[in-house]
Amino acid sequence: MEPFTFEELPMAVTKLFERIKKIEKLLKATIKVSREKDDFMDIEEAAKYLRLSPATIYSKVSRHELPANKQGKRLYFSRKELKLWILQGKAKSISDYSANAEKYLRENKLESLKGKAASK
Repeated sequence: MEPFTFEELPMAVTKLFERIKKIEKLLKATIKVSREKDDFMDIEEAAKYLRLSPATIYSKVSRHELPANKQGKRLYFSRKELKLWILQGKAKSISDYSANAEKYLRENKLESLKGKAASK
């Protein structure tokens, strides 16, 4: 930042306050995201979050279909792990299958070219 005159001081302070407000907003958003990442839930909260009954949650945990942590007689669920579990159940679209096929072909083509080069 360049030096400023006494007359420019009010404008500099105004700019400084604007920057501080932006930084505060960013920090608040970051704190909210970090809380969500580390947030643990009990069975009732997990049931509400997944829109399933507690009995369904218990049966999925006992069949190792749903990620859970057990401490004593209590079950705890990580919000982050539950989000990943939900995303794993996503139905693939045609474009997903095309992208996977193209990736597979590229990788195998490179491996076959390496094999040919090594044999020469």
